[in-house]
Amino acid sequence: MLLTLLNRIELMVYEYNERAIKTYKKLGFIEEGRKRQFIWSKGANHDSIIMNILAEEWNMQNKK
Repeated sequence: MLLTLLNRIELMVYEYNERAIKTYKKLGFIEEGRKRQFIWSKGANHDSIIMNILAEEWNMQNKK
């Protein structure tokens, strides 16, 4: 049994950063929620997406 000191990692990414969102999903992060119209950028309001992954999800995904 592994001792897990870190159980959860959370991040925020802007919705227009599609490349980062795709990468995070590939790593196993899931979308937990959104902060609607969180930032004004590039002439429009954009959502901020909250994503996270739990240690058990990471471990299941990365078993060798």
